[in-house]
Amino acid sequence: MDSVQGREVRTTAWNRLYTRSLFHPIKSLSLAFWVWKALLGLVIIGSPGPGYDTSTTLVPPRTAEGAELTADFGQLGYPSTLLKFVRWDSIYFIRIAERGYLFEQEWAFGYGYTRLLSILASAFDRTGQVNGLAQIARVGVVLSHLAHFVSVLALYGLTKNVFGSETNAKKAFSFLSASLHIVSPAGAFLSAPYAEPVFSALNIAGFYIYSSAFLDDRVGRSLSRDVKLLISAVLFAVATTLRSNGILSGVLFAYDAILDLVKLASGRFSAEVLRHLAIIIISGIIVALGMVGPQYIAYTAYCTLGANSRPWCTRLIPSIYGWVQAHYW
Repeated sequence: MDSVQGREVRTTAWNRLYTRSLFHPIKSLSLAFWVWKALLGLVIIGSPGPGYDTSTTLVPPRTAEGAELTADFGQLGYPSTLLKFVRWDSIYFIRIAERGYLFEQEWAFGYGYTRLLSILASAFDRTGQVNGLAQIARVGVVLSHLAHFVSVLALYGLTKNVFGSETNAKKAFSFLSASLHIVSPAGAFLSAPYAEPVFSALNIAGFYIYSSAFLDDRVGRSLSRDVKLLISAVLFAVATTLRSNGILSGVLFAYDAILDLVKLASGRFSAEVLRHLAIIIISGIIVALGMVGPQYIAYTAYCTLGANSRPWCTRLIPSIYGWVQAHYW
C-alpha cells in the first residue's frame, strides 16, 4: 500500500512539474540547458589525464608550434582546464583563427567560423595579445555554449510554427523536441570551439524566421513576410560560410520561386506575385553568396599566381572545397 501511495505521490509531482514546464517552456528549457551544460562541463574538466579525447597530445609539446600553444594557454593560469575543450578539429579552428589560412587543406575548416572567432577574440581581448590561442579558445567555448542555447530556443519556436500549439499535446511535442536537442549525442563537441553549434543556431533560426514569414503570408502581412524572408536568407548565407552544406537551405527559396512561376504561367498574374518572386530571387542570391564569398577569397589566393596556380583553378567550376575533400581527405 505504501509503495502504491509513493508511486502516486511521485506521479503527481511529475505531472505538476510537467504541466509547469508546458506553461513556462522558455524558463524550463533554459534551466534544463544550463544544468545539463554544467554537468557536462564537470565531466569534461574532471576527466583524468588528457580528457575525453587525446588528439591534443598529437601536437608535440616541444616543437615550436607545440611550445607556443602550451605557453599561450598557460597564461590563463588554467591550461589543463581550457585544453580539455580543444580537441580534434578545434585545434585547426583556433590555429587558423589566430594566423589565417596557411595551408590549402585547411580550407576544409569553415571560413566563416574562423573569421568569427578571430574577430570576437580581438574585440574581447584584454591582455594586449590580440588573437592569442588561449583567448580564441575561450571565446570559442563561450560562443559554442551560447549558440547551442539559441538553437534550442529556435527549435522550440520552429516546432511550434510548424505543428501549432493549440493543445497540450502539441505544446508537449515542441517542448520535447527542444529538450532532446539539449542532450544531443554530439555531447562535448557542442561545448568545444567547433563550427557545428554556431551553424546549427544560424540554420535553425533561419528556418524559424522563414516559417514565421510563411505564417505572416497566410494572414496577409506582406511587408513583414518579405523582411523575414530576407533575414532568413542572411542567416542561411552566414551558416553556409561556416559549413558548405548550408547551401541546401536555399532549396526553400528555389521551391517558392517555382510555385510563383507556376502561378504566372497559369495566368494568375498579379503585382503581389511579382513582388514575392522578386524577394525570393534576392533571398536565393543572398544564400548563394554564402558559398561564393569564401570560394572567391580562396580563388584570389591560389588562382592568380600564373604558372603556380593550383590544379582546381582551371576547372569549369573552380571549388577549393571540392578539391580539398577529394585531394586531401
